[in-house]
Amino acid sequence: MASTAPPSNTPDTGVRQARAPHNPITVFCSRWSWSVPIVAAAVVFAAVLLTTPPGFRALSDIVLGSPRGPSADAAAYALGAAGSLALLTLLVLGAVLGALDLALHHRHRQARADRRPRQ
Repeated sequence: MASTAPPSNTPDTGVRQARAPHNPITVFCSRWSWSVPIVAAAVVFAAVLLTTPPGFRALSDIVLGSPRGPSADAAAYALGAAGSLALLTLLVLGAVLGALDLALHHRHRQARADRRPRQ
């Protein structure tokens, strides 16, 4: 049975290329450029819930039950504040670290191209 994959221009040497992503137009080239914003957003979400009453109880109040009265207002406020600040952190750090990663990747690629012998 013949393979339906298109023929490759590069010979198979058995060595995987782990440095470059398989999609060359990817914004996030390194693991740290996408994992740091996610971790930072989770930390901001937890910090807001730790400092805003009713805290983590707001999650169980909203998800598992149907709170009424002042406790529902407090839970909605805490989750709204935590979610919006976490989203803002995720977007800002994602943009900053994505741009930094792209610049470092471009600089590394340019330095590697400068070391190649001219033909």
